[in-house]
Amino acid sequence: KKNQAELGDKLLEFTGRPDWQEPTPDDLPTVVIAGKMVSKEGVSNTKSVFILTKDGETTYCNVEELVRDYYKDQGLHEGCHAEGALLNSLLTLLFWDIIYLSATPDAFRDPAQSAPLDWDTDDFYASRKEIIDERLKEISGMSKDELSAEVEDYFVNNLNVSSMVSWDLLKEP
Repeated sequence: KKNQAELGDKLLEFTGRPDWQEPTPDDLPTVVIAGKMVSKEGVSNTKSVFILTKDGETTYCNVEELVRDYYKDQGLHEGCHAEGALLNSLLTLLFWDIIYLSATPDAFRDPAQSAPLDWDTDDFYASRKEIIDERLKEISGMSKDELSAEVEDYFVNNLNVSSMVSWDLLKEP
C-alpha cells in the first residue's frame, strides 16, 4: 500500500491532477461509433459480428475492424488492435535502462527472460525508486521531438531483444 501511495503521489506530480484516482467520463474525449450488429440470439460465447455496408457492398467484421474502418474514413489509414501493448512497449523503451540494465540483484536469472522477476510486484518500484523518479523528471522535461528521438534510439539499439516490447507493433524508423 505504501508503494501504491508513492506511485499515486508521483502520478499527481507528473499529471498535476489531484483527482486522477477517480477519473470522470469527461477526462478523455469520447467517440461514439455505431454499427449494425448481427443477431446473437440463441448463440453464446461468440464474438460480436457487425454488418458494414460501403459503396453498395456489404461485409461482416468484428468491432475492431468496424472502428478501424471509421477512423480510415477520418483520414487515419493505419491502426492496430493491441489491448494496451503499444503503450506498454513505449513505456518499456523509455524505461529500458531501469528495467533491463539496473544492478538489481537476482532480477534476471536467464538471458531469454523478458522481464525482471520482481516486475509485477511492489518491490520493483521500491528497489529502483531513486532511478525511476529521476527518469520521470527527465521524461517530463522533454519536448515532443526529444521524447520521439529517445524512443527511436532505444528502439534501434534494442530491436528484437527479448523484452516486454511488442516489436511487431512498431515500425523501423
